[in-house]
Amino acid sequence: MASISVLGGGISGVTTAVMLRLFGHRVTIYTERRADRAHGSHDPMTASLYPAASVIPHAVTVDNPAEHLADAQAFFEILRRAEDFGVRRQLHFEVFEAPEPDPAYAPALIDYHRLADSPRRPPSRRDASTLHGWHFQVYFAETPIYLRRLFSLFERLGGRIVRRTVTPDALPDIPGEILVNALGGAAPTVFPDERPASYIRGILVLIPSTGLPRHRDTGQHLSYNYTPSNAAYARADGSPAGVYAYPRRDVWVLGGTKQDGQVDDDGRWRGEPLVGETVDLPVPGPDDSRIPVPKPILDLNREILADLTGETPEMSDAKAVFGYRYARDPDGDGIRLGISRSPDGRLVAHNTGHGGAGVTLSWSSALRVARALQSAGVTMNGSAPVSGPAPADGTLDAATKATVRLARRLRELAGNQITASRT
Repeated sequence: MASISVLGGGISGVTTAVMLRLFGHRVTIYTERRADRAHGSHDPMTASLYPAASVIPHAVTVDNPAEHLADAQAFFEILRRAEDFGVRRQLHFEVFEAPEPDPAYAPALIDYHRLADSPRRPPSRRDASTLHGWHFQVYFAETPIYLRRLFSLFERLGGRIVRRTVTPDALPDIPGEILVNALGGAAPTVFPDERPASYIRGILVLIPSTGLPRHRDTGQHLSYNYTPSNAAYARADGSPAGVYAYPRRDVWVLGGTKQDGQVDDDGRWRGEPLVGETVDLPVPGPDDSRIPVPKPILDLNREILADLTGETPEMSDAKAVFGYRYARDPDGDGIRLGISRSPDGRLVAHNTGHGGAGVTLSWSSALRVARALQSAGVTMNGSAPVSGPAPADGTLDAATKATVRLARRLRELAGNQITASRT
């Protein structure tokens, strides 16, 4: 089995590390900060600190999004059945006040219905004249729980995590026969990429959770994305901007913004400005810093949630965070999946540029990394057992059950070949 170094401790890095370890390889993650321990802190360049997170490929450019989604859902179903990974399935709406065609990933959606064909009450604001869109069953991961369980699973599989800053100068000193580039926003500085990049600034509003809200008619847990007319909420170019609500058990996550921009060498973001009325909200942390937040994020979500669930969220204790989502070539090839060589000749498998879909594509992209390495001659038929003490009653614990099911799924998929994106 190969010695593989995964560079990056975000959701893409740890998921790929788990998958490669399940195939029996010796895997070490090298990262300056691991997302499970940093979650709740504020570092805009670490996008894995900010997802809610739903499994929908609607904020990314990728070949065959329906195929990616089908693969992703197969893995998240395994983890949902494991129960303690913080994964559930719930009702989700995508609603627009202007006509919208079916998304490219619609064939893979579970229990998919256009609003026009459904009796269910959709998210709506009072002044909306028409509503379009769809609803379906979405997989949802409670991010703080999910990250902790995933890192724990990797370590129980025998994986190692080494704290190290990965830079071009440090790369030759990182051991391993094979490197996996899962560096997120830092990837282009370590592995130059001719494709354009956008660093999308996203502002999230966090309000204290009062429990998981339910659809007032069906009683189901829910989430939504809602795009009103540009008169209600607009981007700088005048196009409609969207809001969303992803309630978690710890906080309700409300959004959002998608501000295109770039990050300079000093880590400063420059890009699309906010337009319209804003409200200054505090940023979590010891200081008293505040950031401007578009007022429609608060007002529209308050109105929609009150109508849809019967619960009016309390905004007085709201806080705001922001992060930069690295989107590779969003108008072209999209995410970077494929093989290249490092300056010292080692195989490099790339898995970066997911924009706002890191959780969504984490398992499907990891699978494609494994297949790309397989096509490059790396064996993918080993296995790795879960270590650690067994439960006192002798039953299999959730991590072990999940590992058995994941390994079974990998055996089913490992022989399939893919065409990787250009590197």
